[in-house]
Amino acid sequence: MDDSITPILSAVIIAVAGVFAWIIFQSSGKGLSNVSGWKTLADKYPVTTEFDGVWRENQSATFKNLTFNDCLDIGVTTEHLYITVGPPFKNFEPLQIPLNEIQEAQKKGLWLSMRIDGKPLIIKYDAMPDNAREKIMFHAHANG
Repeated sequence: MDDSITPILSAVIIAVAGVFAWIIFQSSGKGLSNVSGWKTLADKYPVTTEFDGVWRENQSATFKNLTFNDCLDIGVTTEHLYITVGPPFKNFEPLQIPLNEIQEAQKKGLWLSMRIDGKPLIIKYDAMPDNAREKIMFHAHANG
């Protein structure tokens, strides 16, 4: 093969592989959102009122069997738990969950375990301000 064609061919192969990887990455986020049940929650609890408070950024959580490490922003008002997902999970819609929809909240070590619409969500306990933890625990006990 001509030596002048080799760098061009290599660049084309790398570009095609990059585009293919990008397509797979983009579609896998949507697939994970559907398979994990997150999409179901996002459809049931869409953001209808923008959060006007201080976000706890880069938090971690586990939803069902999907772990989000340092990519969640969490906010809490007197009525709602807000969760947005950042990179690499950009295809996950944000949630605005009414506190009265949270069931079975309990502290387990460093984590706050709860159920939302029957699905398990475990959030780092210190990801939320003290008053938010108290509100969630109160509503969960009232609903349980």
